[in-house]
Amino acid sequence: MPERLLGTVKFYDVRRGYGFIVPDGGGADVFVHHTAVTRAGLPLLLTGMRLRFELVPAARGRRPQADNLLLLDDSDDADSLREAAE
Repeated sequence: MPERLLGTVKFYDVRRGYGFIVPDGGGADVFVHHTAVTRAGLPLLLTGMRLRFELVPAARGRRPQADNLLLLDDSDDADSLREAAE
């Protein structure tokens, strides 16, 4: 079963289609690919957003990455997402 974590978006580059999340418990930043963002129904990620996510194995033996993203309930983040998507 994948490990569930909480974290904060460090950065996300829409053009490159990836970013990193800083896990609350410390440790290495976690890679997040645009496909995970799309599957979560999010148009993009913004720096500072709070997320719940699962740590899943990555392809080709790379470090685990974030999937099954869930935006934690914060109306400021939801408003910012709507504005960025327009």
